[in-house]
Amino acid sequence: MLALLRSNPMYLRYWVASWLSELGDWFRNMALMYMVLTLSNNSSFAVSVILFCEFAPIFIFGPLIGVLADRWNRKKTILAANLLRIGFVILLIGGYMMESLLVLYIGAFLCSLGTLLFRSPAPAFMMQFVPKDDLKTAASLRQITFSTMLMLGPALGTLVYMQLGASVTLLVNVVLLLGNVLIISSIRVPGADAEQQTRTGIQGIRDDFKEGFRYVIHNPVSRIVMLSCIFFGLGAGIIQVLQVFVVTDFLGMAKEVLSIILLIEGVAMLAATFFIHKLKWPHDRFLSVGMLCMGIGFTAMVVYPALWALCVGVIVYSAGQVGINVGLSTLMQTKVDYAYQGRAGTAINTVFMGCMVISLISAGWLHELLGLRAVFAGGGIVAACGGLLCGYLFHKEDAFLRSSQVPVSNAQSG
Repeated sequence: MLALLRSNPMYLRYWVASWLSELGDWFRNMALMYMVLTLSNNSSFAVSVILFCEFAPIFIFGPLIGVLADRWNRKKTILAANLLRIGFVILLIGGYMMESLLVLYIGAFLCSLGTLLFRSPAPAFMMQFVPKDDLKTAASLRQITFSTMLMLGPALGTLVYMQLGASVTLLVNVVLLLGNVLIISSIRVPGADAEQQTRTGIQGIRDDFKEGFRYVIHNPVSRIVMLSCIFFGLGAGIIQVLQVFVVTDFLGMAKEVLSIILLIEGVAMLAATFFIHKLKWPHDRFLSVGMLCMGIGFTAMVVYPALWALCVGVIVYSAGQVGINVGLSTLMQTKVDYAYQGRAGTAINTVFMGCMVISLISAGWLHELLGLRAVFAGGGIVAACGGLLCGYLFHKEDAFLRSSQVPVSNAQSG
């Protein structure tokens, strides 16, 4: 990993910029949650609304943003999206000063839309300056950023909010996003400023959307990845809602213990990233084995009512998550054509989020109907079966997976 950072200064800048973006997102998310709780007098309905506002743009605008991300200059799109995010965070500050929940809901929706616009062209942009052989390492470094921020982001965001207030916390987010803009602006890639040659008008956008949809369905890798995201999304939704009940109901401990579990999850993901990076497996195996580990860990969390058993389950589940993330990212960037990165990525993300939201909505009802153990065991079995199914499908497409699908190098225009 250090070799890539030393030999590729453009990726080093991009990696540093990703740290600023991730930390800024945690500052905004924590501040937004506390602001909504404060203004709504701890209303659970208000929390549900704000979560809906953060997820809704993916369903409503995901396919369109994917088309635009493939049509527009990638670097300029990322920079413009960051500037929009800064403006939307300032809107959140104004909404809090006016004590308006409505403005916070609107601001959260727009921030989510800006983040979607920021992330959609990112894989193709990175492909402009990261050689194909280094994409797995780049994905591992990106996972390190995510795992570290999972450990530190909520605590840092909460600390700044409690000590300095909502407005200062959001202003820190603005400063971090400005740093991201400055660093991304300094990345110079040959041909990166060339304009995309695309069909213009509504008809052109519609044609690009149809073409992208056909590509995602007919490309064996994106098709299998989309299938895996159904299982991944269903499991992720269950654990987000019910993990706290494993601590309180199953183990009979205080809800504050959940913070320790989340810390263990972040440490486990960070350690798993370094371990997985050393494995010389085919990229598709990381995804299928990761789903299998996710299912095993999911079930292990409720096998025995003891804290150590929960921690073991969380560690196995976290390792599976890392395998899924690294495998998925590397497969998408090595086996999906450069020209379709935006459309394929947003289509798959939309499927993942859709299944996760379904799981979020139904998890509480299933908990009451079947009990905690049954829901976790069922979710674990589904995830493990998904891993086995994807492994079988990847094996069938072995010839395709072992060949090079991306005819472009790191000198692509974007």
